[in-house]
Amino acid sequence: MAHRLVAASASWVACRLLVILALVTMVIGAASLQLRRHRHIERAAPSEYRASRLRLYGMVNAIYLPLVFIAVLALGASGHAAWINPAIILMVGLHLFPLDRIFRDWLLHLGGGLLVALAISYPVAADPGSPVGLLGAGAILLATGAASIVADNSFKPSPLRRPA
Repeated sequence: MAHRLVAASASWVACRLLVILALVTMVIGAASLQLRRHRHIERAAPSEYRASRLRLYGMVNAIYLPLVFIAVLALGASGHAAWINPAIILMVGLHLFPLDRIFRDWLLHLGGGLLVALAISYPVAADPGSPVGLLGAGAILLATGAASIVADNSFKPSPLRRPA
């Protein structure tokens, strides 16, 4: 009897994670459609192009953040709080894919892939509630961000500095 309960519980968690994955995939698809619609703006004035990219960035985050909140509430209420960390790491990784297309930074795509791989693999190697996954996710995000800044701004003046 106990074996059946464990199997049913595991399948219930898998179903919820699949629903979350489907929702995040819909977000990625919606962001891709928006990018295709706004391609003509690239030829427009730079301020208009920048405003378009920032608007798309806001749309991706406006969809992504409530999904994280819903996942945390659902996993916590169902008694699977240990799976909150892998679910959040997975969603952060998946949300980097549309940001890669918005900002045209391939390092975001690489970072997203590494985060998805971490979210899938670390619960197998360690306890899903252990801080190992969070440490790995932080290291991936820090390395991706630093590499992206160095790659994009190595020969450009900082936008924070005022011209002399």
